Order: sequence, then C-alpha cells, then structure tokens
Amino acid sequence: MAQLRGTIKISWAFSQRSIVAEWELRENVCSSFNVVHLQIPHLSNTELRETIRKKDPSNCILLNEDLEESIKFQDSGPPPHWVTWWLESVRRSTCYQLELRPTLVLIVPKSSGYILRSDIFKKRLAGCDSVEEIFSELEPCQLIHVNFDWLTLREVTRFGDMFINSICGVLFKPRAEDISDILEGRLSLSLFMKGPVMRKKIALVGGGFTFEFRKDLFAAATELGIDLVVLDEPGHWLQKPEMKYLIEAFLPVDLSVDDGLATRIVAVLEQYTFPVDGITTTADRYLCATAIAATCLLLPTPPLEAFKACTDKSRFRELVPIPDKPHIITFDKAGVIHPSCGAITYPVIVKPTQGGGSFGVFLTRNAKELMEGVKKVSSFGTGGIIEPYLDGPEVDINIVMQHGRVIFWEVSDDLPCTAEGFPNQFPAVSWTETGSIYPSGLPSGQLEQLLMETTSHLLKLGFSHGVFHCEARMQESGYTYQFDREGWPHLRRNHNGNELKAVVAMIEINARAPGCLVSAAKAYAYGIDYFAIQLMSAIGDEERFGALSVPYLKSPIGWWECAAVPAEQGGIFHPICMFEELTVSSPELMKHVVEWKVLFREGEVIRDPNVTGKTPWIAWFLVHSGQSRSHLRGIAITIRSALKFAISTE
Repeated sequence: MAQLRGTIKISWAFSQRSIVAEWELRENVCSSFNVVHLQIPHLSNTELRETIRKKDPSNCILLNEDLEESIKFQDSGPPPHWVTWWLESVRRSTCYQLELRPTLVLIVPKSSGYILRSDIFKKRLAGCDSVEEIFSELEPCQLIHVNFDWLTLREVTRFGDMFINSICGVLFKPRAEDISDILEGRLSLSLFMKGPVMRKKIALVGGGFTFEFRKDLFAAATELGIDLVVLDEPGHWLQKPEMKYLIEAFLPVDLSVDDGLATRIVAVLEQYTFPVDGITTTADRYLCATAIAATCLLLPTPPLEAFKACTDKSRFRELVPIPDKPHIITFDKAGVIHPSCGAITYPVIVKPTQGGGSFGVFLTRNAKELMEGVKKVSSFGTGGIIEPYLDGPEVDINIVMQHGRVIFWEVSDDLPCTAEGFPNQFPAVSWTETGSIYPSGLPSGQLEQLLMETTSHLLKLGFSHGVFHCEARMQESGYTYQFDREGWPHLRRNHNGNELKAVVAMIEINARAPGCLVSAAKAYAYGIDYFAIQLMSAIGDEERFGALSVPYLKSPIGWWECAAVPAEQGGIFHPICMFEELTVSSPELMKHVVEWKVLFREGEVIRDPNVTGKTPWIAWFLVHSGQSRSHLRGIAITIRSALKFAISTE
C-alpha cells in the first residue's frame, strides 16, 4: 500500500480564521495497526488560541493531496473523536516554541477484533519519556470494527475511513526519538483477539492489606472486563462503602488456615447469586485451599499436590534439595528438633514450614542464636526447618508457562537483606528484602542455567501453566556483593571464582504473581503485567494469557531498582525528609524516581520486628536509569541517604 498524505482544515462558523495542518499515513508492516501522523501547528494568533479553547469547530475538511479529493465533516453534533484529540493536542502545544512541534499519531487497526484490554495503549506506553499524552476511549471487551478495506483507501472518498476507525491518539513530544521504533517496540503484541471476549467473574481469596498493595490487580481486572468477588474476613477495608466501586461483591468468610478453609470458600461461593468463572489468590497461605475450592467448583487450577509441594517448605526441600546438602533438619510446634542436630556448620537459616514474604526467617550464626530462632518460629504456632545458609548472589526469576512451555521469563538481582548486613546499622537477624536490580548483572550463561533448572523443578512439582515467582542463590558463580566504605553493596566479579561452574540452589517457588512492587516495576521495564496474566490463567483465557505475556521488543528498557527502606526497630514513626521534600529540594534527582510510597504516617506505630518475626518497610521507591547500572546505583544510593525519619519508643 502506497503512502497517503494530505491536509486537515478546521474552521469555526463565527470566525474567518482556521487551522491547517498536514497528515500522513505510515504503514507498519509487522504490526496489527497502521498509523496516521497529524502535524500540530503553532498558533501565533491570540484570538485563535482562545477560540479553540472555548468552542467546538463547525467544519472539518480532510484533503488527500494525491487524489486532489476532500471529505467534509460538517456541523451535525460534536466533532469526531480524532478531531477532539487533535484539538486538545493543539491546545496543549501552545507552550512550545515555534520550531518545537509535537506530533499526534492515530492508531488505526488493520482488522476487526476484540481489544486485549481497554487500557493497553496507556499500559504499554507508560513511562515513555517521548510521550506526552494518550487519548483513548476504549471499553473492556470491546469489539473493534474495521469497516473498510485498506486496499481501497486510494479510492475517492475512502481515505477518511482510517480517521474514523482510529482507536487511540498518542501525542509525542517535540524532537521525540524515532516514533515508529517506539510504537513497534512497545506495541509488539496481539492487540486484537479473535474472541469472543466476554465479561467474566473471578473470586479473589484475600483482598490484601491496603488499597496500595492491590491497586494494580484491581486496575487489571477492570480493564480486562473482570468482575471481582472478594472473599475475606468481616470488617475488611474492602467492605467500606467508598471501596464498592473496586469490586462486584465482598463475601465475608473466616479465612483461618485450617482443614475447613476450602469448605468455607466453596460454601460462600455456592450461596452467591451468580457463578464465578475462576478463582485465584495472591497469598501463599491460601493457595492450597483455593486449589481445592477450584476443583470442587469445576474451575481451572493447577494440581493440588503441586501447591502443597511449594507451600510446605519441608516438603519442598525434600523434592528440591540443596545441591550436595540433601539432609533436612526439622522442628515441631513445640520447638523440638528432629533429628538430633549433631554437628551443625554455621551460619544456618531457621524458617517456618508455612508462610511467605520472609515471615519468620532468621539467620543464626551459633547455637545460641539457633535456639532463639527456633523458639521465635515456634511462638508463631508452627514448626519449621533448619537448613544451611546459602552464599552467592540471590536472584528472583519470574516465569510464565503455557502448557509446559516457557513463554516469558526475566531475572533480577536481590540486594543483600537485613540479616546480611544491609543496611549495616541493623542488629536484627530477621530476613527482610531490601531491594532488587534488573536486568541481572550475572552472565547470560548462568541466567540460562537458572531458567533451565527452575523450569525443570516446576515441571517436576506438577506445574505446567501460570505465573511463578521463584527465588534462588547462584553459588560458585564468580560474583559476590562487596560493600563500599559507606556500607552500600555492589555486585562484583570475584576473580577467585569460576563463572562456568555456577550451582543453582533453589530457595522457594511461589505459584503466583510476584508482589505489588515487583509487578509494578516489571510492567515499566518489560511491558508485562503479572497480575493480568494470573487473572487470565484463573479463567483459562488462553488467547489473552499468551498475548499479555509478550514483552517489549527491546526489554528491559534501561536499568531499574526496586528499593525498600526497612524499619530497624518498632516504635512511633516521625518523617523528617521523605520523597515530597526531595521532589522540592532535589528535582534533578527525583526525576529518576518513577513511583514511590511512604507506608507509615506521622505518629503511626511500627510493630516491633522482634515480636512479629517480620521487619516492615517504611517506604519503597522505583528508580530508572537509561544510562547504566552504575548510574542507577548512584541514584538509588543518593536517595536512600537523603531519606530521613525517626522511630521513637515513647
């Protein structure tokens, strides 16, 4: 198809002035859409600028220069959607200089189909520095009709159809990098489904601690056309009247983790007015009960035995032993160790058999600390295991599998945790994550080895479909964390090691999407929304599951760090200099911070980690660098150093 070009002319009935700009069709050979570039003119006339701010146009004329033909849209109701987008772009551009002109790009589908998710353009273009605004009015599950043949566009009066059929407008900033590369790279997935795509209902077991920790999951459900039915304890925050807009229904239920949990879940769903199409959870403690309930309700689910294997740390270690260290030491709820310890080589890790998020995990360096750790875990009402401390860099590997085949994966480097001396002022031996960096700094060969071995373990446990958040240590990798003079860790090549002899030691496999911070970060870097993929898995929507698992063509985009600020003690929180203050005092620094959140307010009580078994986060933030990993680390370290707060015990 040859390129088409022409002009657009907008005029008003009460004014003799008009706006004229050029347009050009640019075909995308490898995409499911073509694009039309619309010039954004500079308005030097004050009267004209005021006119477009206040009034809709009465006439719009499109001219095809090649055919010397025109199409006129005249004053019958509001202007077409693309005209509205273009005029809004003109309004926004009045702040730019004459020689700096933005461009509005219209997205026009090549064929009909159901939209993948209604916010797909905003989601995939999020964080793109070249994009100023995205215009779209799509609805979830919308069927997109393309009522023309691209081959007939050169016929008289037909070229206007591509404007009418545009479904999105992307306003690019002046001097944007290659627009075609951006659109091809970020929208390199199937945008339109063969379908039909219908609204579905999913039961979500566990509503989450706060809105901030669940907002991305709720947003994904809304844009995918999913109505959520949430099951949680009576009095949960989702029962508040102001939260009703987030979900279809809240069903109160006792979520105590016992033998009757699955029965209670099934009972409350069977009493609900409408049947659900799927059931899922983001909480490890509910995975087994949710799988049982899914089976009873004839809903899609991986095998129960697979969930049992990955949620019981003792059972998991039997099936996925530490290389060259297959012996397992366990202890019961009373703190009685089985079998007898004998000679133990310290340090060792003490952790409960059940629980996630590093809950109740302690690093012990001698017999006294070991018994203290066992006592603490037993105080939580659970038994546990004792296993060797694994050295070497810790990594997270997130995997999406479809019918036993890996269709997406990525690896990030975990920073040393609180028990490993970062931050270095921490006296606690509890195991709390402090952040992660991606892409990983380990050699590609080791990353491939990690993928192969993790995939093998998943299949061995009985998983073949879904999203999995896995953790491992790369032993004898030839890389280690070295601390600088200020106590900041940096991944460095250890010249005494041999990177060709790395050993993968699995820590755990979580059969769910990663946590909210990691999931949000990976959406920026890779274009992957893990929560959306998990929802599609829950209803067995194979087409959208696969489409949502396609990353950007060139990903990750730059270097990223998810940074967490842990609380070193319990007490009353007093912020001194946090992100809002840094935004004012250090704007050049904060421009690299994509998202941030302070999790406590002035005067709120932070629970003592020595009592709860888990060190809470004060705040978290997401940092991006387009230059290098070392540049990224410098930014993150500077921000960590600049954050100031106090925790008083009175």
